[in-house]
Amino acid sequence: MSLDVKLTTELPQLKPGEVYKIKKTELITSQVRQFRGLRVECEDMKGNPFVEVLWTREVVGPNSKLGAFIVALGKDTKNWIGKKIRIVKWSERVREVQVV
Repeated sequence: MSLDVKLTTELPQLKPGEVYKIKKTELITSQVRQFRGLRVECEDMKGNPFVEVLWTREVVGPNSKLGAFIVALGKDTKNWIGKKIRIVKWSERVREVQVV
């Protein structure tokens, strides 16, 4: 039996201390559990692609993934495109993003 599935290539996630340029933001819904999120596509200063999914909820804390982006860049994701950011802290419940 042959499986009718596609394998995707996972892009690396954001790392503390690095600077990225935001290329694209896209609202997504997960296929299995229907979670909603914001897919943020970035590139490092060498042009390598990176991606991070920021899961959405009605209320987010400032140290969550999405909250850290909103604190630094605001709520209008259209304005995020083209901005350079530095990931200052990126561990669970301790996240900080800074506009460069």
